[in-house]
Amino acid sequence: MKFTIHPYPGPQKNKKKIEDLDRWLKGRLTDEEGRIWDRILRESGYINRLYKDLYSDEEYEQANAIDGSRELSAYLMFVEYYLTSLLNSLRGRNDLNDLLGIQSDLGEIPDVNERMLCYGELFDHVSIEIKNALEYIAFYKNHNQICDRVDTKEILKAKGHLLSVMKKKIIDQIVESWQFGDPVIAMDQDVFLCEQDDWGNRIRTYWEMRERSTYTTSMLAAEQYPVTTDNEEQQEFDRTNFILQRQLYADLSDCRCEIEGKEGENITVKIQDLIKAYARLKTICKNHLKTRKIENLNGNMRQVCVQIKKKDLKRELAELELEDPECVLKLLTYGKAKDLLDAPLLATGIYYYMVPSLVAELQISEVLLSLANGFYFRGKALEHRLFRLLKEENIICGKIKRHESSDTYECDSVFVLEDCLFLVEAKAWGFPANITQYYNMNKKIIEADRQINRLYEYIRKHIPDVLQELGLDEGYKINHIYRIILSNFQRADEQELENSFLCDFNCFRGVIKGIPSGVLVKAPRSEKLLKVSDEPNRLSKITAEELVNYLQRNELLDLTKDILYEKEFCEPIHKLRIKKTYLERKLPLAMVWP
Repeated sequence: MKFTIHPYPGPQKNKKKIEDLDRWLKGRLTDEEGRIWDRILRESGYINRLYKDLYSDEEYEQANAIDGSRELSAYLMFVEYYLTSLLNSLRGRNDLNDLLGIQSDLGEIPDVNERMLCYGELFDHVSIEIKNALEYIAFYKNHNQICDRVDTKEILKAKGHLLSVMKKKIIDQIVESWQFGDPVIAMDQDVFLCEQDDWGNRIRTYWEMRERSTYTTSMLAAEQYPVTTDNEEQQEFDRTNFILQRQLYADLSDCRCEIEGKEGENITVKIQDLIKAYARLKTICKNHLKTRKIENLNGNMRQVCVQIKKKDLKRELAELELEDPECVLKLLTYGKAKDLLDAPLLATGIYYYMVPSLVAELQISEVLLSLANGFYFRGKALEHRLFRLLKEENIICGKIKRHESSDTYECDSVFVLEDCLFLVEAKAWGFPANITQYYNMNKKIIEADRQINRLYEYIRKHIPDVLQELGLDEGYKINHIYRIILSNFQRADEQELENSFLCDFNCFRGVIKGIPSGVLVKAPRSEKLLKVSDEPNRLSKITAEELVNYLQRNELLDLTKDILYEKEFCEPIHKLRIKKTYLERKLPLAMVWP
């Protein structure tokens, strides 16, 4: 893994260590290795210059101008005002939005499509600002206390500082991509150049595929559980359960999440209890917004944000009959290494505080998917769906489990097409929440590959027994054996394993049934995004050749690339600029035709 030498201002505390290491390596490296080492030092120096330039920026230093005792409140109120600005834009309320530097009156735009596009751009802009604010709060401000009132100038200073936090985010992403991938980076006077960032594009493509998948699932949930005024919390619970089960292929009835307890003890909380609690928090915040009236920038914390006594919230949760309400509250309370979306309750004194618009519009399923790597679940439902799919298509299939001495050989599914035998390992995992988790997911895939290769060697030697177990004659001719690792989420890279195919279940189901794979694909000769039909369009049974050809390529990746395009930007830091290309979607997800 690569590193930056000293990516922060101040004394170069590691400089001497790096110089000593440089001298030690120079006498031991080959000429080619020495050139690689020199390039790493040079590139690390470029990154260090970016950080130094950022930290000398006036906007970044704005943080020091805010009273530390009132800092957290200033950032929280900025988040709420920015969310409120979306509604203000539709209503044409200028006073607050002008202060925040946001377009005020979308109603003046006569064309409906243009107004929709402007609103989409505004929403994207506000979403980015909010995300940066939340990440900044989570990393730096989780120890700060809430105060009842702040100066409105401090709210605007928080806004200015967060603009520079967004710039730091760009640099951090370049560093991560540089550590895990191999982009070409250089300096041309005051311009930092980042080119051929394959890893960065891979992550962007993965998020695109995941976003379209969850968006489609959310639309299905909305159709099945339409929003009404009757028992909104139960509807929220049903929709969230539906989405999570489709995305994780897990039985949520007793699925649990582990949290750290006192004195090192681990405590588990039922996922369904978490859903109920999130739904109740949404109700509290929606009721607050219905009664709140804010015409101008207001530094009154109790008026802008939800303030609820701890004993009152505990009474609210007691009505839900949760298994362990105290543990649920602990999990939902903001603190070190927590995101304000995952843990929206800020505890101070006898009160909890919440950013009301943030919680009221919270997608509970998205929050829980981001936490799913901490869930205790096995994708048994994925195995059942796989068997049901194969049997629906009259494909001979079965499950192999053998004990040989002290060893156990178990295969989730084997199936036969013509003269080919397919071994399938079905693995349901949580969704990677960031580039590091996506990178670490390779470890699980490598482990699954080792497991299926071990099975392959065993089954290859016992094919007659396997065929007999599948109800086929002992003399049935098998000419090829293929290995498939089937997961619940898409991959955004090319085939990485030497002998096994990687595929997600939705794409696998698509090719087996003859349904075009992918979700929200670009229409031919059009700029529209289309929902893919769920009805088969092939009358004949899938052939072994068709299946293998499909597995050898990543069709969903190709379809995804078709709706992305490269866009170049030049981001000013302070005295330096970053010149980089990134992938952007051609159309917002909201513009979908049935």
